[in-house]
Amino acid sequence: MEKLFKDEEGKPKLREAYCAFTDVLGFKEMIKKSSKNNADKKLFDTFFTTINDELKFMEGPKDVSYSHTELYLIKSFTDNVIIGYPITSGDGESEWGLLSEIISVFQLNMAVKGFFLRGGISFGLLYMDHNIVYGPALIEAYELESEDADDPRIILSPKCKCLLKNHLRYYAKPDFAPHTKVLLSARDGHAFINYLDQLLDPGCDGYCLNFEKLMLHKKQLEEKLIEFRKNNKIWQKYRSLSSYHNHFCNLHSEKHKISKNYFVDNIEDQYFDFSSQDDSGSGNINKQ
Repeated sequence: MEKLFKDEEGKPKLREAYCAFTDVLGFKEMIKKSSKNNADKKLFDTFFTTINDELKFMEGPKDVSYSHTELYLIKSFTDNVIIGYPITSGDGESEWGLLSEIISVFQLNMAVKGFFLRGGISFGLLYMDHNIVYGPALIEAYELESEDADDPRIILSPKCKCLLKNHLRYYAKPDFAPHTKVLLSARDGHAFINYLDQLLDPGCDGYCLNFEKLMLHKKQLEEKLIEFRKNNKIWQKYRSLSSYHNHFCNLHSEKHKISKNYFVDNIEDQYFDFSSQDDSGSGNINKQ
């Protein structure tokens, strides 16, 4: 609701908040290609249905006493989605828990439909209502998406990364923190959303793996690798994402008996656990 970014008198107020900015990698080219192939309606129907379902999910159920939109605001236009989540808990840990979950589910469900997201999550001053988004947090999140994310991944700003690493100190061991499942670190030092973790369903006896969606994710990646095999710049982006896919498979292959059929062929694993990385991309956080 708009009152999230208002003071006690109802006047607009900049507040410390998480700000996520995402878009679909190569969306402009998708539209151009579909138009050239007379497939405009097919792309539109798929995209509209997928994004609309995900926005409804992020807004939360309407048949309860409150919705998620009482905690944060969402603004979408074309393939861009912005989420502003003001901090009320003091340290931002509870807000991060919900934000990371909805972004992970959003990113996974878009990916298995062939819409791979890239973006940034910042922490800083922000103002949002249904018409306006303003503040340094928005600028930083946009710059992360447009200048730093490059590959289809949603990365954290340095300030956001530092804040979340401070949360690890609340736990007897960093590996006990939920952050270590939701986040991974790449060799370039960027921490990013580990959205494939949503394939692990805690609702059954232990954690069950959604093999159907894992295979859909693999097939979508393989299609992109074939589509862009003559465009090395774009191909490398999907090669990097395929490396992440294989990293997830490697992490869980023994427990869930993931066969080689679920791996993307000839792609190496190049990612690290979030809790074991310092801000330069190497070293143990416990030594800081």
